[in-house]
Amino acid sequence: MKKFILSLGLIAMAFNLTNCVKNEEAAPSVDVKGDFALYASVSRTANDGLNTVWSTGDDLGVFHAVTDGTTYTKDGQFKLEDVTTGCFLGNVNGTLDPEEEYDWYAMYPYSSYVPGPANTGSGYMTIGCAASGTQTQTGNNSLAHVAGKNFPLVGKAYAVSANSAPALAMTHVATLLEFEVTNSLDEAITVSNIKFTAPEALVGTFYIDFTDIANITATSSGSSYTSKSATLIVKDGEAIAAGASAKFYLPVAPFTAAANAKLSIEVNVTSGEKVGALVKEITLAAETSFKAGKIKPIKVNYDAEFVEEGYALPFSDDFAWVKKDESNGVLAVSDLSDNYATCSTIYGSVGELKFGKSGEDGSLTTKPFNLSQPFTVVVDAYEWASKNATLKITVNGVSKTAELTQEYVKYKFEFDAATAASSVKIDVVGERGYIDNLEIVSGHDYVLPPVIKVTDSGVAVEHEGGVATVSYSIMNAVEGAALTASANVDWITNIDCSVDGKVSFNVAANEVEESRKGNLTFSYVGAADLVIAVSQAAKPSEGGGNTPTDASLSFANKAQRTEYSTSKQVWEQNGIVFTNNKASSTSNVGDYANPARLYASSSVEITAPGQISKVVYVANSSSYATALKNSIGTVTGGSVAVSGSNVTVTYTTPVDKVTIAKLTAQVRINSLTVTYLK
Repeated sequence: MKKFILSLGLIAMAFNLTNCVKNEEAAPSVDVKGDFALYASVSRTANDGLNTVWSTGDDLGVFHAVTDGTTYTKDGQFKLEDVTTGCFLGNVNGTLDPEEEYDWYAMYPYSSYVPGPANTGSGYMTIGCAASGTQTQTGNNSLAHVAGKNFPLVGKAYAVSANSAPALAMTHVATLLEFEVTNSLDEAITVSNIKFTAPEALVGTFYIDFTDIANITATSSGSSYTSKSATLIVKDGEAIAAGASAKFYLPVAPFTAAANAKLSIEVNVTSGEKVGALVKEITLAAETSFKAGKIKPIKVNYDAEFVEEGYALPFSDDFAWVKKDESNGVLAVSDLSDNYATCSTIYGSVGELKFGKSGEDGSLTTKPFNLSQPFTVVVDAYEWASKNATLKITVNGVSKTAELTQEYVKYKFEFDAATAASSVKIDVVGERGYIDNLEIVSGHDYVLPPVIKVTDSGVAVEHEGGVATVSYSIMNAVEGAALTASANVDWITNIDCSVDGKVSFNVAANEVEESRKGNLTFSYVGAADLVIAVSQAAKPSEGGGNTPTDASLSFANKAQRTEYSTSKQVWEQNGIVFTNNKASSTSNVGDYANPARLYASSSVEITAPGQISKVVYVANSSSYATALKNSIGTVTGGSVAVSGSNVTVTYTTPVDKVTIAKLTAQVRINSLTVTYLK
């Protein structure tokens, strides 16, 4: 097979990127009648200041056409063969006519969905970040973040003879906004983020037409998938001294703004514990192009004085403004209500905020409040899936923490006086957590409401009856208050609350061959009532009782699945019926077998030909077994045990059906065995 060399050089252009080192070896002639390999020399995708190099794993999409033609042949993926020389290896689709000249096109990164260089409606590419995302620059004056698959490169070689090696010059599709921030204050400032807004789409997914390298266009893939605002988060930024400047780089899609169009720039800064913001609106005097591969300098003179006095207390937020869910990605500052200045790695969860992801903490910082008097911060929070998360509240460098649990708890943090313009920073560290209420109030008089806590939410009693007890505790107890209890059925009597931390009661014998259920209601002044389920086994039948019977259901293939839609799937085998509903999940019901995939926040219901006394789930791994156990939680009148990838749930009092109302994480199951009474 003959070799064909395609030399890709990254031209300097406005990005001032280092020129590539071309392969000096002469290009062999091309056997136009047979298949041949295609090599590409150095181009650049990883930035180090203004120098850019290819990285291991990079690939290109390559196309060709007869010179000046508009019928493009898709040659497919070319993979980086040698990082040092920048050699890419692939195969040209079809043969080349030795009498013709050809135009060659290349795009980084490779996407099988891009049909060709003249693309205005198929096969999108991300520019900058997702529509709901942000970009992050580490430190001042750094270009290191302007690289990778969110920053496409394209190139074209014009009129190359069939037996010559094409040399392509690659250029960025993005236009690079260079914000030079000059500190005109008398004290040092640190830039925390910059937000830029324009009349056209700036970040998200676009269709890229690079047939004319001098006039590359990026067409929005839809208003839901692009954003007219772009935000740059500055991580570990250095302080800018009075009179000094620093540069910050925000890549966006190329666009043209009409005369009289308005552009908005918001620069948020800190100085110690003070937070400041400068918002400038620019009206363009003439049509202005922000062209691909060009740097567009924007000078910002930061002269906004810091807030002398923040918002007055009290402040409260129930996060009802959160409409997006986790499927929309990380929230940007622009997604927050006006009460917040910065955020990092937080997600919407419709009425609450999720903080953090695996290996990365989440944080939220308010705009300044007048905290010149002692004050209290109150937060309702819980941790995700028993992940040992810690809630941390910081004001003026003073931090207070609390360990989260798997259910919402109201936490309060009392602080001494800070300043007349101080922000409150909320972090969830160590792992992920959720918050659905925030209050900041003056003084230290805030009283947390009492909460009744029990180890088990239910009690199971044998058919003979007898005395049963429930242990409890009171969080935030009220001095002099006592718990009371009542029943909603007449077979629960003699309720005794005289012993602190324990309620005892008598259950009459069950004289019928059907189980029965009742409720105990615990009440405490200032606390929400807590209902305890009491179940009692049926009297054994005259024939000596019911016979335990085992039946299994396999998820090895879809032969056992009798119903499927994006909101529901039903599996049936040996009389066992397993139903998985989408419920509150943001994902459609999984269309998988071997194993079945059950997504977070979906629900599960299991029925059998008789009452169920035990279920043994065989998960796809021990981690999925743990996730399932956490989702099941405490079993009323029963137990849950994990052994390797098996989860065994035993019901002391058999149940008519098994329900898991909300999976706390994704679970994958190979099979299950149900023991029921026949």
